[in-house]
Amino acid sequence: MTKRALVDDWFTNRLSGRTKLFETGRIYDASTNNAFILRLNALVAASARNDKLRPPGDLAAAILAGGKLNEHAELVVFGRWLLIDNMPGFQSKGGRKIDPHLVIKTVAVAVAELRTFSDPGEGISGTAASSARITKNDLARWWTKLYHEPAQPMQFDARLRSMRSILPAYLDHLKSGKMEHTGVSIKKSPQLEKVLAAITPSIAKTKTGVAIPTTSAIASPPTPTSEPKASLPAILSPFEIELDYSSTDRKAGYRNASNGSIAASNLRYQPKHVTSSSSTGSIRKDLEGRIVLKPEMSIRDTFEVRALIDRMVILINTRNITTKTQIKNVIDREVGAITFVHDLTIRRTDGKPDWRDQLPAPQAGKKTGQHFAIMIQDPDSENLVTILDIIDREHGIDGEIVPFLLELSIDFYPRDPRSPEEAILLREQMVGLLQRHHWASHDLLLSNDVGTPAYADARQIYGKSSKPRYLFSRNDDDRTNSDARISSDTVRGRILNAKPGNDLYLDATVYKGIRFSPFLISIQNKIADRRNHDRKTLTPLPLEECRARIEVTLTGREQLKERGFSTIDDLAELSFRKMRISLLQFKLGTLAPQQHLLNEAIRQMTTRGIYGMELKERAHHQDERKQVRLTTGKMPRNKDRESLGLVDWQEMNTVVGHALDELGRYWHDFSWAKRLKD
Repeated sequence: MTKRALVDDWFTNRLSGRTKLFETGRIYDASTNNAFILRLNALVAASARNDKLRPPGDLAAAILAGGKLNEHAELVVFGRWLLIDNMPGFQSKGGRKIDPHLVIKTVAVAVAELRTFSDPGEGISGTAASSARITKNDLARWWTKLYHEPAQPMQFDARLRSMRSILPAYLDHLKSGKMEHTGVSIKKSPQLEKVLAAITPSIAKTKTGVAIPTTSAIASPPTPTSEPKASLPAILSPFEIELDYSSTDRKAGYRNASNGSIAASNLRYQPKHVTSSSSTGSIRKDLEGRIVLKPEMSIRDTFEVRALIDRMVILINTRNITTKTQIKNVIDREVGAITFVHDLTIRRTDGKPDWRDQLPAPQAGKKTGQHFAIMIQDPDSENLVTILDIIDREHGIDGEIVPFLLELSIDFYPRDPRSPEEAILLREQMVGLLQRHHWASHDLLLSNDVGTPAYADARQIYGKSSKPRYLFSRNDDDRTNSDARISSDTVRGRILNAKPGNDLYLDATVYKGIRFSPFLISIQNKIADRRNHDRKTLTPLPLEECRARIEVTLTGREQLKERGFSTIDDLAELSFRKMRISLLQFKLGTLAPQQHLLNEAIRQMTTRGIYGMELKERAHHQDERKQVRLTTGKMPRNKDRESLGLVDWQEMNTVVGHALDELGRYWHDFSWAKRLKD
């Protein structure tokens, strides 16, 4: 614990004994919203380092004449309106859902900053406070002081917008007289009125008398005019990316409604100069002088990583004529495994796309009832052998058993969490990391195109909608072009001119690759099992089984054969680690050490991760080549390639590789010897 944190605790403990408006304890350990509010209020009061404060004994004593609140009660009342009463009178305008815990923490930071403007002895009503201006730089500085968490000014753009939206609604609610305590109306919150004024751009007039907003309340300090903005060196200080859900209802469902007071999730990054990862100590020429954005988390120490086969489809020919129902019924009766059986000779009529779309058609003349595709959920070496034995016993297996689909899952479980709340936060952080740092070959995902190539692009599906939200949105005139087609002027334009985009939501499933095609990757926050989207049913998982998951699905005999999986007995010698090449890798983004590029990289990591950083880097490279040709008449050498500007995230790749090795060792003793029948 830092010295400053110890001092905070000392002052908080001293002040909390004097009033019911404060509570001793860390805000992140608060079990209820009321405790969170009182602890936050105590933390702000303690930041003044004034042991002589004499706050009112309780909220009733803090309501002054005319319904005006004492300054030490304002955060308490605001917090109750915000977190407990669910913001009566506030009308949401759509867009990203507001995190109320983040809002009150930011308001608390603004209050702490505002008090530094007060005249000595005058309290918050001082004349300097009435004309104060609070910038996002002020908020970032005080955030670090108050919560001992590093923050970047640019993180407060959205938070300032939320405050400017919520505070007027709260103050109007007070003016309406609808807020009461012990029968007494609360009508005025002077301190928060000054906060709103301090974060609202002031109005200035031009010589023509036209009112224009100034930017003093939100802008960073002016940069030196002698140095162009683009060449300012990057400040290599840590920054955080906030994680959130697509709605408050979804958040409650994923966190469990009883855990409503859990702190907001975030990912902390430390920009560092790229260093060598080789024994020679040399750095790749294209990485010299660049900085890398690395998460500040030890994956190996924090998570247990497990690999498994989640689904498998095998192709079987039977000597005896049977039906898919007979095969499934005997498996259900004797094994209890979850299976789906399809007769390859029977044409489907339901029209719904699913795994059967890619199944091969049998050769002409093949009889119905002898050629089947069987999907097995959660296969293990024991139940797989039993299933094959049953089919062979009942119907006879003719020829080799050929794998057609393999779905590998990598699960991340928090390692020894100290509390249920910590387990939830760690799982959310890992989901955020998987969403932002997974990399797969664009060319591989686009190979053997099925339908429109653009359908392979990274996208997320969340909430009640099944409509994908692509990380880079596209217009009607380029809907068929994939993000990876960097040579296209239209594609480069949409990447380079893209708006910030939606956040990567913790309740979303992120997909890469075309569904029901040779390769598909999905990332999810797994809190339920056996989810049936058609029937809208699922089985909730206990907290200890909830995990962050990434899945890689390989479909097709040729794709599996290329990776050493030609027949079912190859499972014993299969290198699962090699199967991940170009599909299941994790990388970090790098950039030139300039502040404007760092700011852009933080935006990309918030909404697109390294997917956005890589494509922006490649698009910039191609545009720069064209600009040089226009200037000099010569086109520079094309250095564009997949993963341009990225480096391997060695720790993550190592732990995933080890998990896949363990999976290989598990299947090493598998064998199924086909019985020859007379």
